[in-house]
Amino acid sequence: MKSLVIIDDEALLVRGISTMLEKEGLDYQVTGAAGDGLTGLSLIREKKPDVAFVDIRMPGMDGLELIEKAKKEFPELVFVIISGYKKFEYARKGLELGVCAYLDKPVTRGKLRSALKAAEEAMGKNTGAKGIYPKENLGQRLAAVQQEIIELVGQKKAGDGMERVNEYLSLLEAEETELAEIRNRCFQFLCTVLGIFYEQWKNYEKELAFPSYQNVVNLQTKEEVEEYTRTLFARIFDKISARSLGSSHRIILQILDYINENYRRDIGLSELADMVKMTPGYLSILFKDEVGVTYVKYLTNVRMDHARELLREGYKVSQVSEMVGYSNYRYFCDVFKREVGKTPTEYRGNIRKR
Repeated sequence: MKSLVIIDDEALLVRGISTMLEKEGLDYQVTGAAGDGLTGLSLIREKKPDVAFVDIRMPGMDGLELIEKAKKEFPELVFVIISGYKKFEYARKGLELGVCAYLDKPVTRGKLRSALKAAEEAMGKNTGAKGIYPKENLGQRLAAVQQEIIELVGQKKAGDGMERVNEYLSLLEAEETELAEIRNRCFQFLCTVLGIFYEQWKNYEKELAFPSYQNVVNLQTKEEVEEYTRTLFARIFDKISARSLGSSHRIILQILDYINENYRRDIGLSELADMVKMTPGYLSILFKDEVGVTYVKYLTNVRMDHARELLREGYKVSQVSEMVGYSNYRYFCDVFKREVGKTPTEYRGNIRKR
């Protein structure tokens, strides 16, 4: 169990981080807390922790000054800046002092895990999630995360679903699971969650078919399995989000369903606006407010999700371009490269080569 001290003048925040560490089963324990810089420096000298979370703005001595002084006495101590002030100067100064992460408020479980992963790397120990969870807690935490995902889908909630999925995959990696085992476990978990999802919405069965076991077996690296798993889970939670939005705004739900059914066509915003009897300008604002991304971005995401799936199934790039709504082959390749990070040929070639 690694030692962590928190130097922040918000008592509620200190209790919140302590609770998150316990609930997440992370291999860290808060061994002390202080509300100002001078007391914090004394605390570090007394506890000699592995990691220190330090607020920037505190009475007496600010966080950056504290870090600078403590680094001289404890050069191996790892620091994480925690602050509600997202200012470049703070971040720049923190980098100069060797701070490993910048944790902005409000602190969430995902942000906390990311900061501690960075701390692990800075300590020169295990990278990624491997050092965050004690080995004896890995299986227990993995089961808990799976249950959280299942409950979200069963309750028709998106919530932090993708954050939980990312943690699930990190935990599998932390167990040092072999590729074949990861493929089997991800496939089985996907089928379980999709079965629960279909019980809620039968009409989505054609859009979100059960994954092909052969497709999963053909994935040759852990990274490919993780991408495949994330893609399918993202579709599930996107559908749930769309339904949640529909309860507050039926027009947006109607449009999302229409896009998902007709993404192969050249759908313009004016066409959608005429369909729901709105002006294109107003619909554009409404769509961004409700969905969180622009209409064009949402349509592109839907098309790229399907394009990746079709390429994995063995279709030619030119065929995929037409199948997902791009009559201009070159433009499709440019969009795919921008969104995925590889050209369609590179993406398909990696799979075929293996």
